[in-house]
Amino acid sequence: MRKPSTLNRRNFLASTVILPFLNYKKNTPKLCYNTMACPSWNFKQIIDKAKVYGFGAVELRCYLDQRDLFNHPDFSATNIPSLKRIANDNGVKVLMLNSSTQLHHREPKKRKQHLDDAKRYIDLAEKLETPFIRVFPDKLLGDDPLGPILSGLQTLNDYAKESGVEVLLDAHGDLVDSNQLLSVLQTTGNRLIWDQFNMYKKTGEATNSMVKTLQSKIAVAQYKDGLIDTDGSFHYTLPGKGQFPIEPVLNALKSINFKGYLSFEWEKHWHPELANPDIALPAFVRYINS
Repeated sequence: MRKPSTLNRRNFLASTVILPFLNYKKNTPKLCYNTMACPSWNFKQIIDKAKVYGFGAVELRCYLDQRDLFNHPDFSATNIPSLKRIANDNGVKVLMLNSSTQLHHREPKKRKQHLDDAKRYIDLAEKLETPFIRVFPDKLLGDDPLGPILSGLQTLNDYAKESGVEVLLDAHGDLVDSNQLLSVLQTTGNRLIWDQFNMYKKTGEATNSMVKTLQSKIAVAQYKDGLIDTDGSFHYTLPGKGQFPIEPVLNALKSINFKGYLSFEWEKHWHPELANPDIALPAFVRYINS
């Protein structure tokens, strides 16, 4: 696995084969945002703000005081029709429910807990008519590091078979090498949440190389910007203020005729010091259209 080198905007762009510059307003992917950006917003605020700021979809991750959506009364069976009506009336899609499921666990009790949580997300997504849930790989351990991940995906695929819900694997943790990801996805038939920033931090792989390898396996693309120090530590910045310009991402997605959503991740839930969502979310839309 390649080690990332010190990065600035110029050599990042140079590391990526730039296709002809896009007319972004006409050709940019549909826009989504991850609700880690707005830990204090309720469902109506999440949807209303998406409409105001120009997002066609949201991916739900945590909710108010709960890590798992199914633990909050707003997502109880009696409230589901109201949530669907709020989203439909505003023309905003609930694209994905983001679980915290980690597939690498081997200890039976812990493994069952993680898989059971993912199944609860599949059930909730079916009721919400949400097409995707997210799971983490997450670590590569032992003599057969991919074994638990492969079997976990197959278990969840079997469970989701009649639900209309697709289980997506996040490029996260130790499983971020594009060739290794492709091997897993080809084996199980799943698709990917492509997180360019997360993959680059560990592999140093150029954006076009990732997309060329993964191509049709990319179901959702995520974008965030930030600065990576020489010691490997990093911090997030507003879009366009860090070392990860959007142009290579958009051009790479254009090269594979990507028709899915580009989702903005702003991790205020984990990093309270970050700017508020009413600053970060419109900043992303302006940056895309600039």
